[in-house]
Amino acid sequence: MGLKIDPKKQRIVCDNRIVEPPERLEYYLLNKPKGYVTTAHDPQGRPVVTSLVRESRTRLFPVGRLDLDTEGALLLTNDGELAQAIQHPSHQVQKTYETMISGHLLKKNSTRLEQGIILEGKVTAPCTVSIIKHWPQKTFVRITIHEGRKHQ
Repeated sequence: MGLKIDPKKQRIVCDNRIVEPPERLEYYLLNKPKGYVTTAHDPQGRPVVTSLVRESRTRLFPVGRLDLDTEGALLLTNDGELAQAIQHPSHQVQKTYETMISGHLLKKNSTRLEQGIILEGKVTAPCTVSIIKHWPQKTFVRITIHEGRKHQ
């Protein structure tokens, strides 16, 4: 049977080194509003998504990213292993985005997206594009990607 300690009041030393207790893992699914940068710190002083979670007592970081003018679900955590498993391209985790666009999405444009487009000098991986609903002036589109390059 082990001995319980209070890490706030006591410490464990082994071979003259302090043994830190394991960090409590935290997970937050945030509905990111427009106007927030998907980072833990912004050198330009813009509002950051981590400031929206006040309950956390640990250093959180976003898993993936959403652009400044984008809103939607975003995972914040201190679990580096999970973040790596989700973000690393070798794991091919799908990311689905739903967006409203002006006008109609032409078949030739959706085909180009599905086959990959040139973004910052490199061709993006294929994706799937589907129209959820369209109106005379706008179209609601769902796009699923396997990679997550900046501004993709």
